[in-house]
Amino acid sequence: EKGEKREEGGESISAAAPALFTAKQRSSRPPIHPSAGERSQGGRRPADEPSKGCYDMAVDLLTNLLAQSPAAVAGSLVVAFLMGSIPFGLLLALAFGKTDIRTAGSGNIGATNVARVAGRKLGIVTLFLDALKGGLPVIAVQYLWPVTTSPQTLILHGGLVGLMALLGHCFTPWLRFKGGKGVATGLGVLLALHPEVAGYALAAFAVAFVASRLVSASSLSAAVVVVIALIVRGPLDLALVPMLSCLVVIVVRHRDNMRRMARKEELSV
Repeated sequence: EKGEKREEGGESISAAAPALFTAKQRSSRPPIHPSAGERSQGGRRPADEPSKGCYDMAVDLLTNLLAQSPAAVAGSLVVAFLMGSIPFGLLLALAFGKTDIRTAGSGNIGATNVARVAGRKLGIVTLFLDALKGGLPVIAVQYLWPVTTSPQTLILHGGLVGLMALLGHCFTPWLRFKGGKGVATGLGVLLALHPEVAGYALAAFAVAFVASRLVSASSLSAAVVVVIALIVRGPLDLALVPMLSCLVVIVVRHRDNMRRMARKEELSV
């Protein structure tokens, strides 16, 4: 009888072993935390449901940006606007060309009109300084901001800083909110944020300039190419909005040039 009990006990232990082994396997798996959508569907998630929508991604980017320091973010935008508002073209023309370029040529304070009125050397210097005041704030954000910031958040912050510099150039408070067209400053922002796309812009500008000899037409062509390149390269998220907004501002600032081109009255260099 004792032998039979041992055999029965052995059989019960051997029968329970697979169940215990399976239970251990299940307990060793990492816990799964279903999302709200999964809980509402009984723990199941459709295969074609995206992990995050565009709205959620935009909220995450803004949250990550403001989580660092809202005051520091606001301060960087103000500093960028003030840097962009420095009218280098007007100052250089007054200092070295003894000319108020607002009353000569097209009346614009940008590099093209400086070259037209005060000489090509001053025009080149103006081009460099206007591009620098667009690119320098973006570079400062990329290198001085906390290293824990995600790449997309840095692109968003850099784009916002670049947009403020561009707006400062186009609507400088020192000249009653009248300024340049934003091409050189926008180029600086593009070189700092998307240098791989800047090559396409420069190539488009060169081809259009050779064909038309008009800086305005060449600038608009470059802006269109940049928009297409950014959309094609992607990703299409909130981080691209500031850069695309810069291009929209540049196109809108050229509306008078487009009217003159339609009448064939646009000035060449």
